[in-house]
Amino acid sequence: ELNRSKTNSTSLYQPKATMTTISPKRKENENANVVSSSSSKKLKTQNGAKKFPLGSNAATAGNYPVGPNFLHSLFKGNAGRFGLDTLGGVIYCCQRDMKALDVWAAMVEKGVQSIPVMLKNDYHKYYGIIDVQDVLNFILTHLGDKASEEKKTLAELSKGVVKLERGLVKDVMVHPLSRKNPFHPVCANHSVLSVIELLAKEPHLHRVPVLDNLQERKLVNLITQSHVLDFLVKNLNVLGERAKKPVRECREFFKDVHTCNENDTTVSAFRKMAEFKVSGLAIVDDTGRLKGALSCRDVRVLGKDLHFFWRMNQTVHNFVRKLRNMSDTTEEASSEEHRPRTIVKCIPSDTLGDVITKLHKFKLHKIYLVDTPSDRKLKGVVSLRDVLKECLKL
Repeated sequence: ELNRSKTNSTSLYQPKATMTTISPKRKENENANVVSSSSSKKLKTQNGAKKFPLGSNAATAGNYPVGPNFLHSLFKGNAGRFGLDTLGGVIYCCQRDMKALDVWAAMVEKGVQSIPVMLKNDYHKYYGIIDVQDVLNFILTHLGDKASEEKKTLAELSKGVVKLERGLVKDVMVHPLSRKNPFHPVCANHSVLSVIELLAKEPHLHRVPVLDNLQERKLVNLITQSHVLDFLVKNLNVLGERAKKPVRECREFFKDVHTCNENDTTVSAFRKMAEFKVSGLAIVDDTGRLKGALSCRDVRVLGKDLHFFWRMNQTVHNFVRKLRNMSDTTEEASSEEHRPRTIVKCIPSDTLGDVITKLHKFKLHKIYLVDTPSDRKLKGVVSLRDVLKECLKL
């Protein structure tokens, strides 16, 4: 099973066979060593990325300036401690030599979308990230046309497909440092701003590993989009006038949207996600009207052992309806597993603060932009990355 990493204020524990305890040196004043750039008004990220100007001119441009206390909280925040309360002090990890399907089962059982991968011979040393979409793409690639056979479990479909039956995490992660899975760690003493900049800059970056140092690469934290949303909501009152900026004035929100028809098969929709390297699709009817959303987290309906893989051949409409029924009938379902009963959307008259609130309330990482609540014709999509870019005014 997955290594279970408990993180508290002083130690990182990874109980496996030997109950090894990692005790990073703790500074007397953690905030004293937070990397910031108030003097130069520029910050260089740990991996040598471009410097972004964050002077008063950039932060206060236009009619909707960012509150100074918001920027101060970004500089002051410590990446090593960021979001640990949300994590509950637990980070689940796997190793490169574990079977990919076993890791899938563990992720579905634990209700996580991705987990860090550690080296085979040193399960404290960070290697990369694997998520459920990686495993699903691996499955669909090796099944080929067999994935469209109805009423069959994955065990039945994969019989004789050696690469699928024996596939390891390292096989799924053939190119761990790719555009889709960029390696952008920060050190524990870096500011929250360095993390927010990375998430705002990189289009395929959804989580940032925090390491004790770049030589030993011991994982001490994993900052996800959910942690950033929690931070934004808690600091919405100090975001200043920027929170009141109407969506209609955020031109980058108006863009082409990847869609699937509600009558398409679910397997074709997930293949489309893989083709366009996106984590979700807008569901539309024959008139182009928004009917809902399909995302990678929805694969939990297949079951941890993929016994219900045949559901991939249902229409998207029926697949999503099953998900909603599961959310309503499963008492143990977490708030992140519950699907909204209504279509979550935003309109041009909504504000940036409204979008942040909706993303957080419904545990989403993107929200679709429509013309009016009744017509629901797609005008764009707002991702968390788009929101962060607006907050920082990059």
